[in-house]
Amino acid sequence: MIEDVHSIFGTSAKSNFNFGFNTGLITGIARSSGATVDLVTPKKWQKHIGVKTKGNAIKKEVAEICNRLYPHISVKGPRGGLLDGLSDSLMIAHYAYHLYKL
Repeated sequence: MIEDVHSIFGTSAKSNFNFGFNTGLITGIARSSGATVDLVTPKKWQKHIGVKTKGNAIKKEVAEICNRLYPHISVKGPRGGLLDGLSDSLMIAHYAYHLYKL
């Protein structure tokens, strides 16, 4: 399961291109290895886990939900900062688990 994202408003064209390129690269590698790749939009997996906030507060709420569901996994770095990529990844995996009833 890979997050199906679009370009980010206010971000440079180069950054948006690199982001899209990397997403395509990961998808290509996974598919060429024979894996099935499904895409999910942020709104879809966030709704599934119960995100209610909007804007910049989403990352914090996702981390809080992640901590409630998986208290044994830390989504903070060594200096205490939020690793929002980790919490997002865990919640996308959580969504995929429930979608496919693995």
